[in-house]
Amino acid sequence: MPPDPNVPPEAARAAAVAALRKHFGLPCWYGPHSRRWWAFIPIGERGRLVEAATPQELAEAISRARAQP
Repeated sequence: MPPDPNVPPEAARAAAVAALRKHFGLPCWYGPHSRRWWAFIPIGERGRLVEAATPQELAEAISRARAQP
């Protein structure tokens, strides 16, 4: 779905971050300098960063990372 031209990009990114955080219960954010979407997945005493080009790709990356042993 193309972005709504009536919604400022910052508001659209904030809404996507909120949706990702709510769905996965993880810290998620958009990096304005990297222009990438990020999430931190706690694994044992450590964790893993995952990144993607879009919120949808980040959701897929989170699901894949959680499925790995």
